Amino acid sequence: MYLNLQLLLPLLATALPTNACLPNTITCDATGLDVAFYANSVVPEEAYGNSSAVSPDYYLGQNALGTGSTNDLTILRVDIPDNESPTYIETLPYYASVSGTYADIPYNPNNGTFVFSGYFRPPFTGIYSICVEVDSVDNFYLGSDRAFPCGGQGIVADADPTLAVTNFGDSEPACIMQNLVEGFFYPLRSVYGMYGLPSVLLTNITFPGTGANLASPLEGSLFPQSCQTPPTTMIVRSTDPTDVAH
Repeated sequence: MYLNLQLLLPLLATALPTNACLPNTITCDATGLDVAFYANSVVPEEAYGNSSAVSPDYYLGQNALGTGSTNDLTILRVDIPDNESPTYIETLPYYASVSGTYADIPYNPNNGTFVFSGYFRPPFTGIYSICVEVDSVDNFYLGSDRAFPCGGQGIVADADPTLAVTNFGDSEPACIMQNLVEGFFYPLRSVYGMYGLPSVLLTNITFPGTGANLASPLEGSLFPQSCQTPPTTMIVRSTDPTDVAH
């Protein structure tokens, strides 16, 4: 048998991803990621962002304090206010004058957790750089083997994060490279915890060919988690007795 290698080479060069969802299973527009804000404990040993013993899945079973939609994964820095003395709750220095709004969600930058969830559809095939700079903690999950299963509304419990960053004060971003395939939908979940000021989350996803450390616009590439539905199987039975299933 003669094989045309010129036709086969493009297929061999791009392996189908095992941690992404098929393109034809998405049933909504690129309106952005789902985002929800949750309470976080003020007890040091029970606070996400202060104790490494607290799982990033701690919020499961809680009611969100606010929900919205977003086309980025960046929440601007909130610093310790000048000329204000904190009130201590447990050991958490609390600044009463500080407040914030993100994705139309009012939140308290002193303490709390934002959870982003949805799908990232790469516009190109190639190596993507994902960098996170945070105070206090962010666990970033990418792929159906880490974030959540295709078509699912839950999570992959106790999954290892694609990128886990815990920093306090000024720090350099942590980065990871990911080989992604154009047009497929990669489940994405990011759990950002704040425990004390300052607070900040800067997430940059750099597309192939756009240059190192240059954040690419994500609008048009992000979809809510709720937009994928499990595939249905339809069984059609023939009424012709001469038909034989095979």
